[in-house]
Amino acid sequence: LSTNDVLRLLKWIRYRVNQEMPLFLLGSFCLFLAIAIFYTPIPALLKDSGLTDSLILFLTSIPGITSILLYNKLASVSSTDLLIKSILARTLIFIMFPITYLLIQIGVITPIQSVFIFGILYVMIGATWAVINISTNNIVAEISIKGYGGSSYGYFNSMIGLANVIGSYIGGWIADTFGYFET
Repeated sequence: LSTNDVLRLLKWIRYRVNQEMPLFLLGSFCLFLAIAIFYTPIPALLKDSGLTDSLILFLTSIPGITSILLYNKLASVSSTDLLIKSILARTLIFIMFPITYLLIQIGVITPIQSVFIFGILYVMIGATWAVINISTNNIVAEISIKGYGGSSYGYFNSMIGLANVIGSYIGGWIADTFGYFET
């Protein structure tokens, strides 16, 4: 290898890092910010729906259990296409929470009947979370420069953490200030 080859390789590496990773980190920040904005106030909506604290605790444990059960099955099938479909599905799932709440308010269903609907929605949240979690981590692995995977995962997890803190604050503030439907 000549000096020019090494310089071209370094320039290509710098270009790849400067193009893919920052864009992915920005996209991940926006994704997890949006998830936190909508997801954080859901237990308050469930409480307003007439559910007991015990039922809310039970329902909010469902996504974690669902994700754990699906991680091994989904590890080999994750893809960018599946990630996009999961993000879109999660958007529709989040919309179903206030719709279910409205159905309770107008008397179409009772709070006890809503437990079944909310349970299904939480299973779907867990399934989409498993796909999002596996796919985003696989993307980090793919776009990381060899030898810098630890730094790449550190940046990625920092973006997720920052987005969750900011999004949770925003979602809670909007729900408290304007109501759940404005989130």
